[in-house]
Amino acid sequence: MKELANGYAAYVEPALFGNISAGYMTYGFELYRENKFHLAYSSQLDKNLFAGASVVYHNLSIAHYGSDNSFSFNIGGLAYLRSNLRWGFYYNNILRASFGSEKDQIPSMLSTGFSYDPTTETIINAALEKTTGTPLSLKFGIEYNIINTVYLRTGFSTEPDRFTAGLGFSYSYFELDYSVFNHTVLGLTHQAGLIISFLELGNRNKKIKQHLGI
Repeated sequence: MKELANGYAAYVEPALFGNISAGYMTYGFELYRENKFHLAYSSQLDKNLFAGASVVYHNLSIAHYGSDNSFSFNIGGLAYLRSNLRWGFYYNNILRASFGSEKDQIPSMLSTGFSYDPTTETIINAALEKTTGTPLSLKFGIEYNIINTVYLRTGFSTEPDRFTAGLGFSYSYFELDYSVFNHTVLGLTHQAGLIISFLELGNRNKKIKQHLGI
């Protein structure tokens, strides 16, 4: 359905003092369109602690009603509790920005969770997420590295109930991801993503682990 089309793009530039990134998102069609422009910065605060923040410019356009703009602010953090255990959080729209005079037109979201590597081939993720006006959601996922370049993924979430499955392919400077999930109204829905890194993905992950001493 073209009315529910999504598009995303992002670029990250590593620097000595941190990472700078920019992103763009578009959703909808000619009668209803949402656009977002992101500008973000992240840095390593300590050997095992990372933090970041972003500002987002929102544009909403509805045919025959006009358009409106707004800015929101997000923060997030990641901590390595052990070599194979990580805790992270993010808080979207912490200042409760909205469109027009109505509140919560742009939802605020708080999420926190853990990521655990029981083996070198397996990653287990679990998180709690709360969005304005919706019940608390539980999210759980597992990734298994079948061979060096192929990853198998599956998971589920509550509120709404959703089951997902997918594959990831990583080779040289490229990573291609595909997933399918059940939608309560639309049934099976497909998604795909592409990551291009100027540092080979295998070497990039190795450098990160060496830097963290793991």
